[in-house]
Formats: sequence, structure tokens, C-alpha cells
Amino acid sequence: MERFSETKLFTGNSDAKISVDAKFISKPTLLFSQEVIEQFIDHLHDNKEALRECALVCRAWVPRSRYHLFESVTISPPRSTPIDGRYPFSDLIASLNHPLCTFASSVRKISISDPEYIVAWGAGSRKMADSNWINPFALHLDKLRSVTLLDVTLLHRVTVNCFKSITLIKPTFAIQITHLVLDVSYFPSRQSKEIMKIIHSFSSLAHLQIEYDNEDTDSHSNSWVSTDTTVSLEVLPSKQLKELVIYSHETVEIPLFIQLLLLWFRESQTRISTLSFSTLSIKSDDEIITTSPNPLARYLKFLGPSLKSLALTFNDFASIRHFHDSFEITQNTRINVLEVGYPKAFNTNQEVFEDLHFYSKLLPTFLSRVPTTTLTRIILNLWIQYLDQGFMHSVLQVENLRLKDTVVPWFSLDDLLIGPSFSVLTEVIFHVYRYNSFPWFEAKKYVESRLPKCKERGLLHIITI
Repeated sequence: MERFSETKLFTGNSDAKISVDAKFISKPTLLFSQEVIEQFIDHLHDNKEALRECALVCRAWVPRSRYHLFESVTISPPRSTPIDGRYPFSDLIASLNHPLCTFASSVRKISISDPEYIVAWGAGSRKMADSNWINPFALHLDKLRSVTLLDVTLLHRVTVNCFKSITLIKPTFAIQITHLVLDVSYFPSRQSKEIMKIIHSFSSLAHLQIEYDNEDTDSHSNSWVSTDTTVSLEVLPSKQLKELVIYSHETVEIPLFIQLLLLWFRESQTRISTLSFSTLSIKSDDEIITTSPNPLARYLKFLGPSLKSLALTFNDFASIRHFHDSFEITQNTRINVLEVGYPKAFNTNQEVFEDLHFYSKLLPTFLSRVPTTTLTRIILNLWIQYLDQGFMHSVLQVENLRLKDTVVPWFSLDDLLIGPSFSVLTEVIFHVYRYNSFPWFEAKKYVESRLPKCKERGLLHIITI
């Protein structure tokens, strides 16, 4: 037994103390297994302050805490000319080169971003096309051997130069990247070859996420590229590429830049297994769609049975109808995960009114066209919010809908999902996005009451967001 009066604990505050009232404390203390410690730390992974304190209290907790604390590193360009060669990340470089550095192996994601790049593009006041600022950091990339995810959000000229610097200075770093997130919002279509070269330089790439939100550049087009359009195959995507995510921040139509990338993937025989499109807006010109198969439709047809997961969030009714009428997915016979979203749902006076046409006709009809022999999971995204009565009527009038019992279309969907067509279905997951303080328990109760048969069979899972 050992006697204590007062114990000091370093927590970043030199005055911090822990008073021990007990006169005696048993020396053999309870020891947690490393597995229990790691589970505990994992539970705190978003609480940076708690992780720091845990790492300082107990040596055995340091490695797992460091794993979360240093998971991601963000690099940004200097706001002005560096003084004495010092950059915002100079201290980070010094730490990486210190002989006692222990966190380098914990870094798994690098973000290279300029928070002001969109403002800069509009104002035309900043000249950051020169990417020399990245070179001092690129020289030390070999210290970060655990990094597998690279996220780049820069002006298009800076992005191209930045990747050239990285791949030329540390080509081995590109080999270890398996997950690439690239914002192409302000890329002109003429830069498509440059981006293809960038994607090509990551030979181990398995997951590619392309983001865009431009409406007024030359990448935005009012038509699909013609069927005789070709792309250069001087460079090819990674043979390991299996997941493609196209993410739009705005409700814009698929720009030329993205269309050319889809053509490149098709002509290079790149067969991915997961395809995701968010805020999908499809051209409203029926003649263009029916007479000239677009790059997305052709790529879906090309993928055939290799496609295992398909996620589509439609922007409007027209996009759903055009996809249903003009996109052939009957050949994608091995789909086992299907995600469908349509971000419109309204609430007033404690009663929810969805876009009835979507749930009564479009969604069931869409699902009836999907190959179901291997479909085990369906994910549906539902948006709910409070709105005043006047706005509710205006929305319904615009969409040419009628106020009526909202339960009926849900029941038809419920019957479809438990029917023989979906015999191997094991999960129906609802992601319920709640706006204007809509109670989570009300959202859960609402969905469960509309799909009672799915709930009874244990298929229904509700996640409120």
C-alpha cells in the first residue's frame, strides 16, 4: 500500500490538480487490455480535447489517441509571399523531420485546399497559378507513408501544377494513394486531358470522387456530347479503380468535363463496381436523349454485370422520367445495393405531404425496371421539414399534385418491396434528413407507419440525420 496526499496531473494546464481523499490506494491497479483501450479511444475519435487528455494521462493510450488526432493534415497556400522562406506548413515540416517524430505514421489523409479559390476566380484578384508553394511540402511526402487519401480543392491551373510537382518530386507517394477526391468545379473542358493524366499518375487508385458545381463556365453544356466524340487513350485509369463518385454541389446538368471523363472510362474498358451520382439533373430535351445515347447511359450499359452498387439522387421529376425512359439498366444484373433519393418532402400542421407522384408512380415504376435477382439492399433518402400552409399549397400547385391521403402510395411501395420480385432483399434503409427541427422520433414513427410490412419482416432500418 502507498500513501498519497495530492497528485498533479498534466493536462495542458500547469495548475491542474487532482485531490485524493483516500488515505491509502492499492498499488496493484486494474489494468485494461490494449483491445479495450483501443475501443474506448475509438469511441472518442471526434472529441479531440478528450483524446489529448487521455494520451497525456496514460502511456498505453497514446498510440490509439494519436491515430485519431493526426488522421488528417490540411495544407493551404500562403496568403502572401512567404517571409524568409517560411510557409504556413513550415512547422509541420520541421516536426516531420524531427528524430523523435511519432505521429507521421498516423496521418492517413492529406487535404490540399485554398478556401478562397472560388472568390479568387470570380474576382480575378489573386494570381496563384504558380504552384511553387507546394514544393517545400512535397519534398517531405515520403515521411507520410500511411497516407492513402488525397483531397485537392484548388483553382484548375494550380491543381494541374500542384499534381505535376507532387508526382515529379515524389513519384512513390502517388503509388500509395488509393482514394482521390478532386474538385473540378472551375475546370474548362479543354483541361480534360490534363486531369486524365493526373488520374493516370495514381496507379493504385481504387476510389475516385469528382466534385463540381459550376454553372457558367465552358464545362457547362446544354446538350450531350455527340456519339462520335472520342477521347485520347494515351493515358489510362488505374486497373484497380472500382468506385466512382460524381458529386455536384449544385443542381446543374452534367457538364462536358464529366461527360468526357465517362467516355474515357468506357473507351479504356474501366469496369467499376460502384457508381454514385448526387443531385443528378438530366437534360429535358427529349429529342437529344432519345436520338443520341448520352455518355452516362452508354457507360451504364457497358458496365453490365460488373456494376454491384448504384446510387442516384435526382434533382427533379423530369430527370427521373428521362432516366427511366432512356437509360437501360436491365443488363446490370448483379446490382446488390441500390440507393435512390429525391430531395423534396414537406411538413405542415404535423402532417407530412410528400411529392405523391414520386412515391405512388415514379419510384415503384423505377424499382420495377431494376434487376432484382441479386438486390439485397435498397437505400431511400427522404427529406422532411416544417413549412407554412401557404407555401405548401404553392409547392403542390407547381408540381401539379393534389392534397390527399399520403398513406396509399406508401402502401403500394410496401407491397412491392416484400413481393416476389425482391425475394433476396434483406434491408430497406431510410436515410431521413430532418430540417427545421423536425423531431427524429416523429420521422421514425412516420416511416414505420407507412411501411408496416417491411417493418414486420425486419427489413426496415431508419437512420435520422
